Amino acid sequence: MILAIDIGNSSIKAGVFNEGVLTEVLSPTSAPRLSDMLAGKSFTHAVISSVDPEQLDKVRQVAAALKIRNRHVLTVKSKFHFAIQYDSPMTLGIDRLCGLEGAFDYLVQKEKITAIDFPVITIDCGTATTINIAVNGAFIGGLIIPGINTMLRSLVQNTAQLPLADLTKDIPLIGTDTNSCIASGIVNSTVAAIEKVYKEVNYEHKKKPRVFITGGSSATIIKNLTTPHTHIEELNLLGIFSAGHNEELY
Repeated sequence: MILAIDIGNSSIKAGVFNEGVLTEVLSPTSAPRLSDMLAGKSFTHAVISSVDPEQLDKVRQVAAALKIRNRHVLTVKSKFHFAIQYDSPMTLGIDRLCGLEGAFDYLVQKEKITAIDFPVITIDCGTATTINIAVNGAFIGGLIIPGINTMLRSLVQNTAQLPLADLTKDIPLIGTDTNSCIASGIVNSTVAAIEKVYKEVNYEHKKKPRVFITGGSSATIIKNLTTPHTHIEELNLLGIFSAGHNEELY
């Protein structure tokens, strides 16, 4: 079995792959909890993506304690289905690349598309909402937006009287009270950014992009999104596993 680990800004996810199939997803609250959840399991390889160096060290210790001999941490220099054309690659979050790798792998493996000659856009709705764009087989950049819950916390913490709005209800474009005004502003500003990117990429490159959405807040965004998209909850884990294949780690 192969273990894929995604260390984000505020959470850890682990995927258990058995003969290439994702069979189990774990969402531990900490590295020690991950160790408890994996107790008794045996893995040949662990492939890790991390945007948090402190948590990475702790997860590495867990993998070592589990006696996983082959442990690999993905970087921007790892092999992906696409090239990287980015002005500051060493500041590029590996999670953005893993999500895009998951989308490319899905297109190749699930849809049997051998020549991806259309733009691919991935949206990861987490602590930050990242919009990532690949054109002509190369990652070219995108947008980083505060995640919808991050926006909400910022408003509540930095204002005297604004309430903690509920982002899970149906959200109108025009709010009619303070709660719905806040919810609309947060959610619809994010939706508008996604739809603008889709429209501009489509216009500039004359081909309809394929859009993939993932992340803990994706359900809220999807309810308000008109852009055609594919929702894959474990997109990053699939990308981490795929990147391990690209590097011939297993």
